[in-house]
Amino acid sequence: KARNSGEVYKNQSSDEFIEDKMFAMAKNNIGYYEYGLYDLKDYYKNLRKNKDAISVDSLSAALYYIFRFNTFMKVRGNERIDDVVNRTRLDINNDSFIEILSKIFRNYEVDNTVVLTTSKYGPAMKEILGADFSSLIELKEGKQMLFGFADLFSPAFYVPAEFEQSKQAVTIDIKGNLNSKFNKFDLGTTNLPESKAIDNNHTETLVLSVKPETGLVLVDRVTKLSGHYKADTQKSLISFEDFYESERKDFGLGKSLVEDLSDGRKTKKFAEELGAALMEIRNKKKDKFLSEAKDWFDQEITDLDNCTLQNLGIRHNKPDFVYSSSFKMGGVLKKAGNNYILEIGKLQGTPLAISEQQRKRSLDVYMPFARSFNTKISLKIPEGYTVEGLAALNKKVENETGFFVTDASTDGSVVNITIRKSYNNAFEKVGHWDKLLAFIDASNEFSNAKVLFKKK
Repeated sequence: KARNSGEVYKNQSSDEFIEDKMFAMAKNNIGYYEYGLYDLKDYYKNLRKNKDAISVDSLSAALYYIFRFNTFMKVRGNERIDDVVNRTRLDINNDSFIEILSKIFRNYEVDNTVVLTTSKYGPAMKEILGADFSSLIELKEGKQMLFGFADLFSPAFYVPAEFEQSKQAVTIDIKGNLNSKFNKFDLGTTNLPESKAIDNNHTETLVLSVKPETGLVLVDRVTKLSGHYKADTQKSLISFEDFYESERKDFGLGKSLVEDLSDGRKTKKFAEELGAALMEIRNKKKDKFLSEAKDWFDQEITDLDNCTLQNLGIRHNKPDFVYSSSFKMGGVLKKAGNNYILEIGKLQGTPLAISEQQRKRSLDVYMPFARSFNTKISLKIPEGYTVEGLAALNKKVENETGFFVTDASTDGSVVNITIRKSYNNAFEKVGHWDKLLAFIDASNEFSNAKVLFKKK
């Protein structure tokens, strides 16, 4: 459907854009495509040898991780150091990655179709004005299994949030690697699933020690992010080296990247330069953790230490991104005569606040995805003090749009507080706005919650 420059044409129908896509897929079709799989020699050979004894989901996931590693983690000695260390921030050509992955699956007799769909924030497939669609893969065997690719951190079976709940997405079945005639492809449709609020979760586990004489609170923090909540923080906290080291251990590779490059006569100098660059990034790791903690709590944070990536969350069988640190928090412990007041509500992070100008609404509510938050606090009661005010910390606001629930109790030495919030749906009719406001306001009001440490 080539157009001549300077001439006006009637816009193509969506069917024609899909036909163009099929033509391109047929033109680029390669009979036997093993793109980069040989680079993980032992792992690849064992997979190929045992592929008939592996379930289709395990086989497809293994192929996905091999392809991702060799596409983005393989390092040659003639590259720019900056290009290597910044790979985790790459903008990815989704369509190209998915199309090649589909070919690799078919080479292993993993039957699949390429799925074309549009973002829920853009036009529907029947309304596109160009090739305004993105690609996913749907396996044809067993329960619905999809492969999307939003960025380097996307695990197997991930559907990006913008494509969730897409109805009548177009499927293209090439029907084998030798078929290069696009008019022989099978067209169909599929519906994409929607994740639940619990699937997209931010959980904070905080152990607090109050130091009245200093006015500071010591915090041991473990954060767990799941689903669509991971990617932005992963890009901030996970370095190229972190990613590479995690994956090469899963693949059973014995040497680190720098060690491997150091063994090559032509790459030894490059390895030294890369090692220095990775060390510099390692030295800035604490700064990134500090920045993330300040953004989340919006409080004075100092002396951050013990920053650790416990699990990167880049594989479907280890899906949660878990990281931890310890620090001192100021500004939340206030002296009141012989007593102290702890603004415990500030520990839930910075909740959404709806201003007076925003409270009247005439439009439906569109959110990126359903999501939930948990904060679990263990607060050690300082020696020589008792705690008061816990009864006021028990709240519950719940309806079909979501909830905000808090519970507080003590065993005499430790105060245990849980804070839970959920946006149950990504979309709400404007008629539900007041119900959303009910728990949003409750969460915002809890920011003022306090406990009193009373001198004995």
